[in-house]
Amino acid sequence: MVKPKKYRKKPIIVEAIQWTGDNFEEIYEFTKGNCCLTVDTGKLIVKTLEGDMEAERGAFVIKGLTG
Repeated sequence: MVKPKKYRKKPIIVEAIQWTGDNFEEIYEFTKGNCCLTVDTGKLIVKTLEGDMEAERGAFVIKGLTG
């Protein structure tokens, strides 16, 4: 059996902003309009390449390498 080799992956620097529950306009601008608030729960929904992601207060919204 061949032993796997070890490699180092460089960390990637990303932009991020924390969802406080009171900064929707800031998040909206940061995501270029790709977010909305749910009326019943007040959770933030962010549209991503992987699908819609739900964020609760305190979560960070990050921009990946493709923006």
